[in-house]
Amino acid sequence: MLESLKISLPLVQRLFPIDVMFALADGEKFIYYLPGAKLDIRIQEGMAIPPSGGIRKALETGETVSADIPKEIYGLPFKSTSMPIRNGEGRLAVCLPLVSAKAYLKLKARAHRGLL
Repeated sequence: MLESLKISLPLVQRLFPIDVMFALADGEKFIYYLPGAKLDIRIQEGMAIPPSGGIRKALETGETVSADIPKEIYGLPFKSTSMPIRNGEGRLAVCLPLVSAKAYLKLKARAHRGLL
């Protein structure tokens, strides 16, 4: 599954009308990171996931969790959606599309005006 996501996420990234980054995490650490064109929070593969927050909650509940991540965590504010996925062995991981807070607010405003 990881190899399939590594191939497909760069293609999915191109579908977004805004700069977006993606990360994959297992129960303990980040296992893949795809920075945006300009948006990069410099996650390193093998880096531990935070002990609390959206990623941890998605792993514990098995539900999709959205969160506003403050600048103090990774150096810039962004919107995160932690979506749990299971691999062939049933092991839970999380896929995270990450969008800058500024881009998210612009996209939301455009959607409300019917410009999408």
